Amino acid sequence: MVEFLKQLLLLISITIKHYLNGPPRPSWNLRVHIFWAKIASLFNYKTIEEMQRASFSFRPAPVQAGVVINEFKIDNKYRNEAKVHLDKILKPYEHVLDSEWKNLKDDGIISQWVQVPNDGWEKGGVKKTILYLHGGGYFFFTKETYNSITSSLAKIANARVLVINYRLAPQNQFPAALHDALAAYLYLLNPPKDAGFEPLNPKNIV
Repeated sequence: MVEFLKQLLLLISITIKHYLNGPPRPSWNLRVHIFWAKIASLFNYKTIEEMQRASFSFRPAPVQAGVVINEFKIDNKYRNEAKVHLDKILKPYEHVLDSEWKNLKDDGIISQWVQVPNDGWEKGGVKKTILYLHGGGYFFFTKETYNSITSSLAKIANARVLVINYRLAPQNQFPAALHDALAAYLYLLNPPKDAGFEPLNPKNIV
């Protein structure tokens, strides 16, 4: 409730400033002004956990018209495959890494496909794909915070966008987020039979 009131006061304050004094930059509309004011307000918190709670109070960003989002989970078998690769790469540093990142507390990576309906992607020769790792310094925000960006990318690039909710620090130590990102990439290279698409050519993934 306290967090809600803080956010409400910020919303009222920024709206008044926007129309009385004008936006900080001429190109900013009210929505952009409020978004950046919320970002700045996160840095007034004393702990990362407080910042995370505040960031989760952000409403999901709007999805561009003409774009759909399909939610699903990437199975933990891809995390298990990714762990094999990471173990090799990180072996020289294992004395400073906590092995807690290997203990999976959930049954998969919450993910979403962002796409234009009937884009013919499955039947197309070049399946342009964007693997989008959302912003937030790997310690706050979620994939929904970036709906407007990912849906714009799907339209502008004429591509499908895979967005994941990687595990956040500090609750999940390095390399948990990297582990999830690599697992998502391996999912694209070797999808399950019910994924609805054939293995992708790495040249077509950005």
